[in-house]
Amino acid sequence: MSIETELVAVLANRCPNVYATVGPNGAPLPRIVFQHVGGRTLRYTENTSDLRNILMHVAVWTDDPEAAFALIRQIEDDLCAHPLLQVEPQGEPHAGIADGAEAQSVYGATQIFAIYGPRD
Repeated sequence: MSIETELVAVLANRCPNVYATVGPNGAPLPRIVFQHVGGRTLRYTENTSDLRNILMHVAVWTDDPEAAFALIRQIEDDLCAHPLLQVEPQGEPHAGIADGAEAQSVYGATQIFAIYGPRD
């Protein structure tokens, strides 16, 4: 079990369209895109840590701004209730910005989470 495997399972439970790093052009709505944005290195002198910490940026995209915020809040609740991962939201969600051909009909909400879990 990896942090990423558990994360994808939580996200896919809310939405079947889940993508790492970037969603493909024309991906159906709603969709979720997650991306690593850093984290703390949990290595000690004796190299005994069996934990990882990652910062994960999660973005949701829908055809309605209220639905985007509702979905990101559901994801926050799901992640914070996870039985194996320790999840700490790094602030409140904020509105996402879409660009490209479909930008006028796509609304987003994004949030960053610090996630602690087992090292692969």
